[in-house]
Amino acid sequence: MNNSLFLDLDQSLERSTPVEAVNRLCLLLKNKGDYHSLFEALLLQARLKLGLPALLSQTGDELTAEQKVAYENEVKGAARAVGQHFLDDKNLVNAWPYFRMIGEPGPIAKALETYEPSEADEEAFPSILELAIQQGANPERGFALLLKKYGLCNAITALGQSFPHGGVVRQKAVTLLVDALYSDLRNSLAVHKKELEGTAPPDDASIAQILEGCDGLTTDDSYHIDVSHLSSVVQYALEMPAGETTKKVVDLCVYGSRLATRFQPTNDPPFEEGHKDYLAFYRALNGIDTEAGLNRFRMKAESVDNSAENTAPAEVYVYLLAQLGRHKEALEAYARYLTQANPRQLACPLPTELARQAGDYVGLAELCLRRGDAVGYAVAKAAAAKQA
Repeated sequence: MNNSLFLDLDQSLERSTPVEAVNRLCLLLKNKGDYHSLFEALLLQARLKLGLPALLSQTGDELTAEQKVAYENEVKGAARAVGQHFLDDKNLVNAWPYFRMIGEPGPIAKALETYEPSEADEEAFPSILELAIQQGANPERGFALLLKKYGLCNAITALGQSFPHGGVVRQKAVTLLVDALYSDLRNSLAVHKKELEGTAPPDDASIAQILEGCDGLTTDDSYHIDVSHLSSVVQYALEMPAGETTKKVVDLCVYGSRLATRFQPTNDPPFEEGHKDYLAFYRALNGIDTEAGLNRFRMKAESVDNSAENTAPAEVYVYLLAQLGRHKEALEAYARYLTQANPRQLACPLPTELARQAGDYVGLAELCLRRGDAVGYAVAKAAAAKQA
C-alpha cells in the first residue's frame, strides 16, 4: 500500500476542497503510471465537477436524463484519456478495453498497423492477436501478424477454424495467405532452377514462367512447398473474385497440376481431378480459356445423378457464370440444375439476385412457378411490371 499517496490525499483534503484534492490525486496517479486507478479517479472527478453524488448506484437511476448524458460524456473522455496513456506506453492490451468501452477502435487499429512484436511481448502477443482478430480491433493486421509470427500452417488453421470475419476482411486474409505461399514457392523454384541450369530466373519471373521449359523442377516426385498448404490455400481462394490474387492462384495451380498424382488433393466433385480442375476454374475466372472452363464445369453439373442431393457441381457452375457477369446464363443454369435444391444451403448466388443483375424477371417467374414459390413468383411479376 502506498501510504504516501493516502497521506498526500489527507493533507490535500485538510487544506483544500474535495474537488481540488481529487484533481491532485488524478495528477499523482498519472505521474505514477497507475492508469487503471486514474480512470476511477477521473470518474470521481467528473461526478464532483457535475455536482453529482460521489457514489452512484450501479444503475444510475438517481440521475436525471440530462445528468446521465453529461456523465456519460465524461466517462467517454476519461476512457479516451486513459486508453491513450496506455497507448503512449505501447501497452495495447490494457489500452483496448477503454477504447472498446466507448466504441472507438480507431486508435488501437492505427497502433496495430505499426506494431511489431518483440521478445518483451512474447507473453502478451496472444492477447494482441485476440484483440486484433477475435475482438475486431484490426483483423487484417492481426492476421498478418499471426502469419508472420507463427507461419503459414498456423495461419491456414486459424482461417479455417477460428477466424470470425467474413466478406472483405476474410478476402484480405486469403490474399495474405496467397501472397505468402506464392512468394515461398517462387523462391524455392528459383533456387532449384539455378541448381539445374546454373542461372537463376529473372527477379520478375512468375511461377508459370519459371516452370516453363524446365520439366526437371517437378520430376521424381519432387515438391517445393508443403502440398497440404497448397491445397488449402487454393481452396480458400475460391472465395475471391477475379483479380491479382486469383491470377497468382492460377500459377499455384499450374505448379500443382504438374505434381505427381499422389500429391494431388482428393476432393469431392467438381474438383475431383485436383489441381487440374482448380486450374480450369481460376483460368476461366480470369478470362483465360473461359469457354473451355465453363464447358468443363457444365459437363460436371450435367453428369450428376441426383442433383437435388449433390448440388456442388451446379453451384460452382452457377457461381462461375455469375462471377463472369453472365447472370442470365447463371439464372438459366440455376433453373436447370438447382430447382429442387434448398437455396439456404447453397453457396452460389440466389435466383433473385441473378434475376436482378440480369434484368430477367420472366425467367425468375418461371423458376418460382416450377418451385411452387408463390412469394417469389409475386416478386418476379411485380419487378417485371415495374420494368415494363
